[in-house]
Amino acid sequence: MPAPVILIHVEDPGAANMVLGLAAALGDLGAETRLLAGGTAVTYLRARGEMPEELPPDNDPAVALKAMNPAVCVIGTSEAPDTSAFALTEEARRRGAPTICLVDGPANADRRLKGRSDDPLAHLTDWLLVADLATQAAFKALGVDGGRIRVVGNPALDRVRDTARDLARRGRAAVRREIFPGLPADGPLILFLTELSDGLDTAQFQRRPDYTLQGRGGADGRTEIVLEEVLDAAARVAPGAHVALRLHPKTPAGLYAAYAGEVAAVSAGDSPHPALFAADLVIGLSTALLTEAAVMGCTALSVLPRECERRWLANTETGRIPQVTARAALHGAVAHALADPTSFMASGTANARRSNAAPRIARAICAVARGETPPPDGTLPYAPPVLETPRLVLEPFPDGLLTERYVGWLNDPEVVRFSEQRHQAHTIESCRAFIESFAGTPHGLWAIREKAADLRHIGNISTEVDPNAGVGDIRILIGERSAWGTGLGAEAWMRVMAHLFDDLGLTRVTAGTLSGNTGMRRIMEKSGMRETHRRPGPTPVDGREMEMIYACREARDWRPKA
Repeated sequence: MPAPVILIHVEDPGAANMVLGLAAALGDLGAETRLLAGGTAVTYLRARGEMPEELPPDNDPAVALKAMNPAVCVIGTSEAPDTSAFALTEEARRRGAPTICLVDGPANADRRLKGRSDDPLAHLTDWLLVADLATQAAFKALGVDGGRIRVVGNPALDRVRDTARDLARRGRAAVRREIFPGLPADGPLILFLTELSDGLDTAQFQRRPDYTLQGRGGADGRTEIVLEEVLDAAARVAPGAHVALRLHPKTPAGLYAAYAGEVAAVSAGDSPHPALFAADLVIGLSTALLTEAAVMGCTALSVLPRECERRWLANTETGRIPQVTARAALHGAVAHALADPTSFMASGTANARRSNAAPRIARAICAVARGETPPPDGTLPYAPPVLETPRLVLEPFPDGLLTERYVGWLNDPEVVRFSEQRHQAHTIESCRAFIESFAGTPHGLWAIREKAADLRHIGNISTEVDPNAGVGDIRILIGERSAWGTGLGAEAWMRVMAHLFDDLGLTRVTAGTLSGNTGMRRIMEKSGMRETHRRPGPTPVDGREMEMIYACREARDWRPKA
């Protein structure tokens, strides 16, 4: 059977970020990728090791789709009203191929799919794969059914995390000397990220009546006004600090010449990440680089000239970056950030970061190509999917399995020997209440069913997920004694762990057990979990005190399934 062809089209660097590593991930799943790029996305992708086909300006979508016959058409978004992406998706619909849109952030969501129409969803695709919760919320606010949106993470941020680890091995002082060789070693470094004060709607980026920051009064550009406020704040609360600029790639020559006497250094070209890492404080407006700085673990601050721009910054997958919109707040934030960066960044909301995004996006695309629904992403309302292994079906717990046999497991002293469940009597009603407690939560409960035994119910496995922390805890009960020692428990455990990492994008999976529970300890070890700590157990077992052993596995040590 020929490999399905996945047609992908991007024109904007933000959209290009969402396809980094995607062709390789799709190849691992047996799909053939045709990556078409136009505009600035061409050089952007090639500089990052991708090999897109350049889309001719006079491209005829009907001819392209007829030649490729894709199983699914995937586009990235931009604010360009005449992007050829819309013509491709319209032709794909006419040919009966499903369509997917990749969205890298929440800013100007109402302009991403409108084209020349007044309808912000005029070119809405069948599915939206979005980078973060803020983007999901932005499109739901426009009227998109949440059921056709999946939060998948951003492949570019995975690369940023890898870069940060490499830079950390070199050390901040060494990187600072390399990137800013003429800068004195004394005094903190504040790096200001410039943005362009224009766009398709230039008025959005110029001084407006609702600005709460005014700058020095001589400049009307959004970025210039904020830069003046930052320079003045640094001079007042951190006079020993050095302020450097990181220029936007399209910055016109001489744009910031008026500030040359106040700017200690300028960084431009090449990768921006060493400059971010070298800084003691990174300040920007709503550029994606600010999000990348936070992902790298840098101290970051968003300075915005008006309140309504707070939603422009994609915060929710990186931990909320502190934001200020007033002069007094800016002065206080700069002083706090330089004096105590740890507590400064802790003042934001700690949210999970979804790692391994490219494989997750690839699995969602391939599911759509097969005519299936993409896996759930863990956002509410969460519906645990059916999961399979070579020997098992893990089924979201069905009413039909709430039986006396199941209740009997919980009342069997040997089955619950190492569980605190042994201290109470269980009934059909108490078990029903337990099952119903999962409704409306991000947690999951599955019945473990054995394929070779007519799908007999041999136990249960559950998860307790903290979406903000990006952590999921797994618990398992194998009630059928004949299944003990067969490896079925470990098989179920690994499949649920894969769901937590691959589909939900959690950063850590945890578990705990009593020291005497050798079977559970074997499962934890076989699944690659490492012990983190111990503490005294809650109650003795058979009159013997036991320790609770806690273990975890990190997403960075997990290889996504193909």
